[in-house]
Formats: sequence, C-alpha cells, structure tokens
Amino acid sequence: MASEGTALTLSEGGEQYALNRKLTKKDHNPVPLRWQAVLALHLAGKPATEIMKLTGYSSTMVYRILSNKDVQYLRQQMMASTQLEFEAMFSKVTSVIRTNLESSDPQVQLTATNQWFKANGKFTPATKDKGDGLTAEDVVNQMLNQVNVQVNVNAK
Repeated sequence: MASEGTALTLSEGGEQYALNRKLTKKDHNPVPLRWQAVLALHLAGKPATEIMKLTGYSSTMVYRILSNKDVQYLRQQMMASTQLEFEAMFSKVTSVIRTNLESSDPQVQLTATNQWFKANGKFTPATKDKGDGLTAEDVVNQMLNQVNVQVNVNAK
C-alpha cells in the first residue's frame, strides 16, 4: 500500500483510489439540467422535433443525449420510481373496480367490467359483428341486464 503523503494509483487499490480521489462537479450531478429537460420532454411523449424547438438542441444532439449512459441510468431510476407508485396504487384501483362491479348503475358496472377485462388481458376492442351488429360492450350490457332481471325476479 502507498505510504502517507504519496498518491494512490489505481493498481494499488481501485476502491481506495475511488474513495480518495477529488470529487468533480460531474460526480455530484452527472446529468446537466438541460439534458434532464430533454429526458423529461422525451418521457412526456414529445417528438424529437418539438424537443429540438424547446431546448435549442439539434436532432443529433437530442439523440446523443438520450443515448448517454448517465441519462439512460437516470431514466431507469425514474421508471423504477414510477413502477413503485403504480404498484402502490394497485390495491386501491382493484378495490374501486370491485365496488363498481357491485354498483346498482348498469353503466358503472359495464365500465368496471371493461376495466377488469383490460387489466387481465381478456379485452377485445369493440368491433361491429357482421351478423347482428352488436359490440362487445352491448353483449356485456345484455348479460348484466339479464343478471339484474334474474336477481329482481328471484328477490320477489
């Protein structure tokens, strides 16, 4: 190991060198604020042409920024944070859908049914059937109405 007063070299211990080296401005904030703005606009779904206009960067620079390893790492961190928020809301959303499935309003039930089917990957977008012209929503609505009629008849 290096004696006191001598500089550490990378070969003498990479971890110790990393701890003792002088920190630079880039170590504290490796992604400049303007680059963070480019990333934020990109994540908001803005096209490259609009990002160019808003930031003053050329198209080449916008793509370089989005390809930068530090920007990609920041993006991954932001996406992980968003994923955690999404997972935290899952039980609340499920509870609302469950409550709406038991609603007395058939339209609320229909909306909740569609949401449940979409969430479980069993949803087919509404398309007109060649035969009788019914959509998937019409069929679900008819099923819910039949259940309501059967429950009301049996309740008497």
